[in-house]
Amino acid sequence: MISIISNKEIWATELALSNDLLEGKWIREAFLDYCKDKGISASEQNELLRHLDVVIAMAGYAGFCMSEEGDLLSQWRAYAENGAGVSVGFNKEYFETVGN
Repeated sequence: MISIISNKEIWATELALSNDLLEGKWIREAFLDYCKDKGISASEQNELLRHLDVVIAMAGYAGFCMSEEGDLLSQWRAYAENGAGVSVGFNKEYFETVGN
């Protein structure tokens, strides 16, 4: 937390190295949802996923994970060394406006 405030930076982590296997796979699901929203056929989706997998294998991808629920005990137990640490909150509406 001190580093985030001092440096005004949040660092992303290589998701393939995550201790949560789903974190490294969600990008494929998000990509499939996007394809479905755009009406891309199943065969084209499969072709695009093959290309995505090649890019991921070559370049990797990084991210940082957040929870919609603030200050969850299960999150503290899993990710914060038995509750040692701080809970950082972000304004969802701010990020939605910045992303558009």
